[in-house]
Amino acid sequence: MAIIGKIRERSTLLLLVVGGALMAFIVGELFSSRSSIFNNNADRDNIGSIDGVKVRGIDFNNKLETELDNYKTREKTDVVPDFIQVQLREQIWNQYLNDFILNKELDELGIAVSVEELGDMAYGDNPHPQVRKAFTNPETGQFNKNDVINFLKNLEKDETGKTKSQWLVFETAIKEERKQSKYYSMIRNGLYTTSQEAKDYYFGQNKKMNISFVAKRYADLPDSSVVVTEADIEKYYDNNSIKFQEEKSRKLAYAIFSVVPSSLDSADLKEWVEDIYSKFTLTEDDSNFVNANSDNEFDYRYYSRNDENRDIDTSLFIQNVAGFSPEPELVLEGWRMQKISKIKHAPDSVEARHILLSFTKDDKEEILERVDSIKVALEGGANFYEMAAAYSIDPQSKNDSGNLGWFMEGYMIPVINDSCFKADLNKLMLVESVFGIHLIEVTGKSEVVKKLQIATIYRSLEASRQTVDEQFIKANDFSIKLEEEVEMETLANEFRTPYNELDFNENENSIPEIESSRGLIRWAFNAESNEVSEALQYGSTFVVAKLLEIHEDGIAPLENVHAEAEIGALKDKKAEKYLEEMQGFTDLEQAASSLGSRVERADGVVFESFSVPVLGREPNVLGKMYTMNQGDLSVPIKGENGVFIVRIDKVEDAAETSDYSEAQFQLNDIRSSRVDFSVFEALKERIVIVDNRYKIY
Repeated sequence: MAIIGKIRERSTLLLLVVGGALMAFIVGELFSSRSSIFNNNADRDNIGSIDGVKVRGIDFNNKLETELDNYKTREKTDVVPDFIQVQLREQIWNQYLNDFILNKELDELGIAVSVEELGDMAYGDNPHPQVRKAFTNPETGQFNKNDVINFLKNLEKDETGKTKSQWLVFETAIKEERKQSKYYSMIRNGLYTTSQEAKDYYFGQNKKMNISFVAKRYADLPDSSVVVTEADIEKYYDNNSIKFQEEKSRKLAYAIFSVVPSSLDSADLKEWVEDIYSKFTLTEDDSNFVNANSDNEFDYRYYSRNDENRDIDTSLFIQNVAGFSPEPELVLEGWRMQKISKIKHAPDSVEARHILLSFTKDDKEEILERVDSIKVALEGGANFYEMAAAYSIDPQSKNDSGNLGWFMEGYMIPVINDSCFKADLNKLMLVESVFGIHLIEVTGKSEVVKKLQIATIYRSLEASRQTVDEQFIKANDFSIKLEEEVEMETLANEFRTPYNELDFNENENSIPEIESSRGLIRWAFNAESNEVSEALQYGSTFVVAKLLEIHEDGIAPLENVHAEAEIGALKDKKAEKYLEEMQGFTDLEQAASSLGSRVERADGVVFESFSVPVLGREPNVLGKMYTMNQGDLSVPIKGENGVFIVRIDKVEDAAETSDYSEAQFQLNDIRSSRVDFSVFEALKERIVIVDNRYKIY
């Protein structure tokens, strides 16, 4: 049990290392919920396709629901945050890509993992890193492969079969990971940096230049001083089309109608609180009364003044009579009523140690006899530490005398908590839990203090149905008027409601100011240009949206990037003007004087840095410099930010050497680090991948 728990703690790392399949083993019990996550209007069986093979929507959704249920089980929650859902969908999609693309490649190449190799990863001398971590003794830091072997031998004792199936999934995952590792290692080992490449890299890193230059920057020339025609803009667009590559995205305008409680809602809640409070002070059935009237369930725990619980009115602790209830008070965004339900005097915390043995339906009697014999031995003077080390299946405590440490009331599972706080000191007791049979000894108790069980009714202030309907009617009216080609900004000002515009891609998860807004993004990618939405509700907000622009993968149409193309055309026109003005100079100082500029300097320029001090990223300048010698003066160079005349003042050559092995190693290391990503991207480019998830989720 603790072994799996220990591996669970590292689930995030495992997910990164091994992938989604391994996650199923890590997180434990698998799912139960089967509620549909699909958009009702979407094509449920068209998630996408990979190399012509259709990804069935029902299969993808089943995997997603499984991962969502895993998350709920692990985090003990019924709600999965939006960003976690996005991560899980991405994880599953990437697993599909792995299965269809990479695994196909591995199979074609015959890359495999033998049974012996798999065994070595699980319980051999070279275990998988996550196996090593899970089965390493925290006290000694030593890995014991016998612990793994014993764990595997006991898999059949789990009658549900879940532990075994999870281990098999884990085994499959590390097997696939090893195959991929072999594949990428083969490619890395096949990389080679030639001696000439190493030499060029060495000189590119170590040859330095000091330069002087005169610059005529585009920003210094007013746009009005040059004339740019539509033909110039089209020419720039055609000659620089690569600069206008874009990904699929949408531009949306939206108005927000927030639903907030009205003053009438506030007055109604206060009236309800006054009525309930009068009944609350009289009821003798606190737990059922709280559960019937509060936003939160009744808390059966007892608290002392020492507990760090800010949700308790501290004035209660000076009272000595059950039933006392101070006046209701406003807390956060609602009303709170509290009442002393019960009072007791008990330790604040206890210290305990235990020996845990698991059992099945078939061997329970045998295990009970074994626990009883251990109990007799301990009562006869046997060493608890030695007995825990020999028999307990809880590795987190067996190596520490079975110690559970000090814990406060309510921090253990109920059966352990209740037994320990009621037990006498230093007296052994048998307790059965979902983990097995515990032989527990309470070895310490804090001093007795007054503890209160407090009944709390909290009711948050929420908008009434009437308030919600009023905002819906307002948003719906806005939508109808927007259909009449009214400018949204003008209409938003008329309605006195917030308005915004936003660009986003298909994988965005949320829109600022709007909770759980993935549905609005999905709407945008299914809408037509200039389409207006009806009043859409997201959480406590109504939204009316209008799709302004549609951008698809590829080169953007000129009308969509006209402003950017015009800026580029302006730069070209300014460059033409500067290039003409800066021709014919043979002396840099004379050029500066004639051009009304000044001589600037940049020292220590290195080719491999891809930028020039003072100038920034100027590839044309950098490239020209490294074709020049000391004392040379360049012709005017058209750059990113202006036109430049450059003089090479000093060249500091790299130290002569015949050994370029270090440069060769560095360059090879850089290339090797890119293998995994670059190879997978190259494999993806060989095929057609259609991803329709944005239409559904």
